[in-house]
Amino acid sequence: MKRLLLATTLFAAAATLSAQQKVVTVYSMTRQQQEQYTNANVNGISANGQYAVGSAVELSTDAFIWNRATGQFQQIKGSFNNSATAYAVSNEGKVVGTFYSDNNGEVPEDGTAFVIPGVWEDGVWTALELEVPMQRGEYNGEARTISPDGRIVTGYIMGHYQVKDAEGFVIKEQQKLRPAVWIDGELQPAENLPDGELTGQGMWAFSASDDAKVLGGVYEHPTGSRAPAVWVEGETTPRLLYGQKDIDTNVDLYFFQGQVYSVSGNGKWACGYFSPSGGTVSDLKSFRHNVETNETEEFASMPMASCVTNDGATFGTNKDHSAALIHTANFDGTFANYLAQISGTTAPDNLPTVVQAATADLSVIGGWYGRPSSMGEVMAPSIVVISDVADGITATETAQPFSLKAGVCNAPLAARLQVFDTAGRLLRQNEGTSIQLSGISGTVIVKAILPNGDTISRSFSL
Repeated sequence: MKRLLLATTLFAAAATLSAQQKVVTVYSMTRQQQEQYTNANVNGISANGQYAVGSAVELSTDAFIWNRATGQFQQIKGSFNNSATAYAVSNEGKVVGTFYSDNNGEVPEDGTAFVIPGVWEDGVWTALELEVPMQRGEYNGEARTISPDGRIVTGYIMGHYQVKDAEGFVIKEQQKLRPAVWIDGELQPAENLPDGELTGQGMWAFSASDDAKVLGGVYEHPTGSRAPAVWVEGETTPRLLYGQKDIDTNVDLYFFQGQVYSVSGNGKWACGYFSPSGGTVSDLKSFRHNVETNETEEFASMPMASCVTNDGATFGTNKDHSAALIHTANFDGTFANYLAQISGTTAPDNLPTVVQAATADLSVIGGWYGRPSSMGEVMAPSIVVISDVADGITATETAQPFSLKAGVCNAPLAARLQVFDTAGRLLRQNEGTSIQLSGISGTVIVKAILPNGDTISRSFSL
């Protein structure tokens, strides 16, 4: 397996990035929503860019779906106490993740629920088939990806591993985690599982190609050391990209760890991280693996690679998660600088500093940024929409070049701004790229008149 070192260079010529200037719009939650979804992130974006989903981590148990048509975040309900996680979404808005179940009243209101992988559609959660009877708590697996057409779901569940003697006879079975694929709702049989004694808690998949022929995740050795792994259809064993051999516990060695975070939709690429010392920031290796050639590249200044697209565009983050990084065929640097170059203006606020999902054409990108709270810095969801200027002119509610901060609406492309109420009455107007909205309540429409006479509108609830 060949490893190549990628040097980090910043390409200054914006013309190499885009032939047409882009409009960048960031969608983030209101303060009230941020409190509800404390420590939440965007986990998945539909292939067509129309939906994004995510959920809170540790500090709450709420999940959400974002709709590009409205620009709004809405809670995913329908589970026990409305508790759920959301990891991925199809082009038609079908969501996969985990949901809490009381198993038809078996669990009291304050009891420990069953947390099971499922599909959410039209406000209803449907459990996915399991191999081992479900247990209370979070031991039953997760649904992590869904194909654009909604037919194929992948993730991991508890499965049956066999333990064999030296002559190949099965002497016992063990229950451990294993990758899972559901097609049209049916769980596919496990293939080529290793001997149960060769794993710790098992193996689990976090990401997959659209056709589920390539999965990416973690292989855990018996000591608990974790190797980033890729499962490729037709191959009898998982590819362990690092940490192919478990550590010798008789020697003073670190327990290593790593994982594959993302597999591109076409199955060509996988990316993630590996740490020989078990997570020490100083020795993190971020990588991008070419599934077709079985070659792995490392990024010199990207400690953790978190998302990869069909053409190999790779997102990552710096050591303290304060800035997202992006590597494409023409650019290698911070995500903020990338956006500034393709838009010709300063990148907006509330950009994700960790990117966890993106469409293949990089038109919709999602993740999280750190926001201050009484508990210190916590995660907050962020979605970036990148569109052509012409697209923004024809769509009044999506992908607009507007931002609102401290009561001031900014529209960098505008020559003049007007504010209307929902009855069409002109409330205010101003020459230039900003206008004060303080003192106005209710829903207003802000119209930006561009230098060429075209107009772009965006509604705000104040």
